Amino acid sequence: MLLAFDEVYHSTTEAEQKEFMKAFIERIEMFPEKRKDGSWIKKIVFNFPVPVDGEEVKELPFFPV
Repeated sequence: MLLAFDEVYHSTTEAEQKEFMKAFIERIEMFPEKRKDGSWIKKIVFNFPVPVDGEEVKELPFFPV
C-alpha cells in the first residue's frame, strides 16, 4: 500500500483522503506556537512502523533534535 500511496491517495475524494490518513497516523504533536522556522508540527506518530533512511520508525520528528 505504501508503494502505491501517491496513486491511491490522489484518486480519492477529500473525505476518503481524511479517512486514509486516520488509518496511517496515530497522532500529530504540535508546538504551542509557531516556531521561527515557520513550523507548527513537532512530530507525527504512525499506527505502524514506516521505512525512513533504511530503518523502520513509528515516530517522525519534524525539528532538529
